Order: sequence, then C-alpha cells, then structure tokens
Amino acid sequence: MRQQFRGFLAIAVIIAVTGCQQTEEGMEEAGYDEMDVTTASYNGFDDLDLVDINPVDFEKGAASVSISSSSTSGTQLLIVSAASTTSSTYTLQLADSSLSALSSSLPALNLESAEEPEESQFHQLLGEAAGLMAESGDVIHRSSLASLTTTPKVGSEETFKVLTSITSLAKYREVNATLKEMTDDLLFYVDEDAEGQIEESDISDLASKFQDLILPLDRSLFGRESDVNSDGHITILMSCRINQISASGGIVTGFFFPGDLYGSSGNNPASNEQEIFYTLCPDPEGKFGVPISSDFALNNILPGVLAHELQHMISFNRHVLAGGGRVEEPWLNEALSHLAEDLSGFGLENYSRFRLFLSSPSTTSLIPATSPTLAERGAGFSFLRYLYEQHPDGDSFLRTLLTGTETGVENVVKGYGGSDSGFDEFGEFLNRWSIALAVTDTGITNRSELTYRPRTRDSLTGNPTGICLRCTADDGRGTVLSGPAMVDVESFPLVTSVSAGASQFFVIKEAPAGIAIQSAGSPTLTGTLLRLN
Repeated sequence: MRQQFRGFLAIAVIIAVTGCQQTEEGMEEAGYDEMDVTTASYNGFDDLDLVDINPVDFEKGAASVSISSSSTSGTQLLIVSAASTTSSTYTLQLADSSLSALSSSLPALNLESAEEPEESQFHQLLGEAAGLMAESGDVIHRSSLASLTTTPKVGSEETFKVLTSITSLAKYREVNATLKEMTDDLLFYVDEDAEGQIEESDISDLASKFQDLILPLDRSLFGRESDVNSDGHITILMSCRINQISASGGIVTGFFFPGDLYGSSGNNPASNEQEIFYTLCPDPEGKFGVPISSDFALNNILPGVLAHELQHMISFNRHVLAGGGRVEEPWLNEALSHLAEDLSGFGLENYSRFRLFLSSPSTTSLIPATSPTLAERGAGFSFLRYLYEQHPDGDSFLRTLLTGTETGVENVVKGYGGSDSGFDEFGEFLNRWSIALAVTDTGITNRSELTYRPRTRDSLTGNPTGICLRCTADDGRGTVLSGPAMVDVESFPLVTSVSAGASQFFVIKEAPAGIAIQSAGSPTLTGTLLRLN
C-alpha cells in the first residue's frame, strides 16, 4: 500500500452534511447587524465570581486537592487535562480523600473507540505517503513543464486531472475547464460540468476575494508558496467532481494535492505539475452529491476554502520544498488552515466544528495521531486562536511555525517562545486554554490571560471573527455555543476518562474537605481548581 501511494498527499476541507441542508433559512436568520452574545446556559455559573485559582500538582498520575472549610459549600470547577502527546485514553477516579484511600487498581471502563470516519482513514493514508514524498526530495525539474511555453488567456480551455476517490490516489478523471478569471497571481478555471451552476459575477467576486484579501494575508502570516512551473500563478479549479467525492458524515469541499508539485509518473499519475488546488461547485439540485445552495457555497464554503488550501500550499513549500524538512503534522496543519479562514474574515464554518468539540471535550484530542475529525479540527482551531491572542505578537508567532524544522507540539512550544516561565510548555498551554474554554463569556472573570478576546466583525467581509463560548455563532447555520460539556459531580467516588491532549471539566457544588485524583495509564496530567463565590 505504501508503495502504491508513494509521494502523494491531498489535504481537504471537510464539512458536516447536516449544515449544508439548512442553508438559506440560516443565512436569513443570522443577519450581520451586531454580535449577539446570549446569556444562555453557563453550566451553572450564573452570578458567580472567581475567588481563587489553585494549580493541581500531579505526581505519577495522582494528586490530592485540599478544600478549605469555608469553601466546601461553594462551587468548585476542577479541570484535569492530559498533556500526553501519544494517542491514548486514560481512566480517572475522583474520591473523597477523607473517607478512604484510593483503590490501587481502577475499574476498567468501556473505552471502545468509535470507528474512524472514512475521510480520516483516507487522509491518514495520504499523510503517511506525504512523509515518503518529503523524504524522497524528488521535485520536478522546471524546464520539463509544458506550461512554461504557454500563456493562457481568459476563455481558453485546459484539461486537468481530478482525483475522484477517497480510497485510491491512482483514480482520477480528466476534465475540461475554461479559464474564467485571470489576475496577477491567479488563474481561475471552471469545469465544464459546473457551467450553469455558478454565475460569472460570482466567479469574479471569488477571484477578487482571493487576490485582494486572502492572498496578501496568508502570505504575510505564513510566507510564500512555491512556483514549480515558473508561471507566477496559482491555479484554482472549481469542479463538480469534488462534490462527487463522498465521505462518511461529511463532504469534501476542496483540497490541495502536493503531488501536483511533482512530476507525473507511474507513482504520481494524477499530477497537474503546477500550483493548484480544487473546490467543489454550488449544486442546489444535488446533481453531483449533497445539495448545496449557491448562497451557502458562496458565503460559507468557498471563500474559506480558498484561505484554507492556500495555507496548506504555503506550508508544504516552507516545510518541505524550501525548508527540506518534514510535512507539518496533520492536527497543526489543519489548525493553521482553519485559523487562516478566521483571520481572513471567512471562518464561518469554524463555529460548527468548534461546537462539535465543545460537546465532547474530554474525548476529543487536540493532537490526534491521524487526520483530525471535524471535532478535532474545532479543537485545533480554538487552541491555536487562543495562543495567537495570548502571544505579544501573534502574527510573528504564526510565521515562526512555518520557518523551523520542528513540527507538531515541538513546533508550537518553540515557536511560541514565551518569556513567562509559567506559560512556555505544552501542558501549561493546554491547562490555561482549558480555563479559557470554561470561563469565557460567563462573567466569572475578565482576566485577559484566562479568556478569549471579544469577537469582532471583519471590516471587509462583515463576518464574525474570533471565538465566543456562549453565543449565537451568527454563522449561517444557526449554531449556538454554550461552553464545554461538564460533569456534575454529585457523589464520590467518580470514575471517568480523558483522552490525550484533552480536558475533563468537573463542577462540584458540595465539595468534601479533600479530593483525591488517581489515573491509570501513566498520563502526564495537569489541572486547576477554580473556587467560585
């Protein structure tokens, strides 16, 4: 299998199918008049103030927390995070330390993992193959490319190879497409099957958004893309063949395929030998797959896809082609691309992914070993957005992530380079981010290091940008956010679990004098106890 797909990678944006089916009504309801932050469920934190914050010190996966007698009748918020960087799920037990010692062996939990979605399996296969590509260094010689001798003109036709399967990179279809828009940096082609699915004016609008808004921002934040065919342009191909790439639980809205930066060969048959990425086409009648209205495609999906895939293209160049290093780990690569959507003002689809994460924070790993699911993308985006806001120079922080030889957690820790000794390690990032998830928009505290900045509206797109935890998302889907799911602790002992790179939130309204915490599986745990008045 590795040999069959040697040297390939496709990085896609995936969205939930359900959201595409409530498009026009959602757009009308959302409106763009004001940032509507609700006073809905605060997980029991209404009218409470933060009294103090106490770190929970774990040693070998166990800790003991003392509760002062004056506060046992108050509300305690206990957050336990697993800062382990290897994929696993750990059993946790909370007990009243005054009653009895913890059991030396924790009861086994039913931790059967859910079946991995098809698209995650596909991208994991692609990611492994991408590593082989980076190691080979077999970059095409520019002088061999036919595109060097041609100058396209608007209205001209070109034939492209488009991947058509989520299980095989050897399967593709040749499609004929027309060059609809040409700018200083962009060639925008539309597949002949998409003719009539999108208006010419809408294509012009997308091209303008890419050239004038997205491209300058992504380049300033992340650097330059490659130019393997020396034509000075990025090609975008809108094809309804993308709509036909089915995926369990979602649809592929677009992708970047680094194989296009390498020569076409028996191991790389689908290469178009140029900088190119692909998007779906609007499909109101569902002729090619899931029905997607023109309004939803043009407002929610396509502008974000352009910002998202461009980051992937730049990342591959900076890490592999120019940097001679490894492909960025999937979780961080996707987090950067989703943040690129948000910072460009086209991040509407991030809120539904964020909601999926918040609904199950203890089982959604921030750093999955495989290609991230929708919920894991929501986690990665919100984590990176938090660090971006906390850094003294967020833009510089992002640029650093694409310049070094490190990847993944090591890249984030080194790239952040904080001067605060209490906030310069992954466990500290994870712990404080989890506090921000718990208390932002509750009124408990306004301390900047513990909360996200208030959301704003992008001055050019009119879309919301940033993070809210308890709000109507105003995303064209009717998404409502109500903070991370929490466990109400009503009695002890309590046995539960937490995944690596995830956090469990416990609300304790009648606390004992002491709480003992024990884990199984030797995780690297970190935690905080917040006393509320």
